[in-house]
Amino acid sequence: MPTHHLQTKNGLVPEEEDVCLFAKTNYRQQLHKFGIKTDDRRRHMYVIGKTGMGKTTLMENMVLSDIYNGHGIGLVDPHGDFAEKIINFIPPHRINDVVYFNP
Repeated sequence: MPTHHLQTKNGLVPEEEDVCLFAKTNYRQQLHKFGIKTDDRRRHMYVIGKTGMGKTTLMENMVLSDIYNGHGIGLVDPHGDFAEKIINFIPPHRINDVVYFNP
């Protein structure tokens, strides 16, 4: 992704490893990946939107990005649908790291 046009507070462009990439956008007729800086994710996040706007998809993509990058996650899902979907994407080499609690 060309980063010469990006600006940040300190003038530095974040490395791709420092960003949780979760989507693509069409910018000037080119697809660009985008996401949230890892450091920003360590703070609280508030995701709002009407039904069907992609809140769960956003969370799924962020969780899967963490899993595939070898990071641990904690997931509380009161309905179970989200957890059931995510469990199907756990890489075989990470399955022994999973603790699944379903009372």
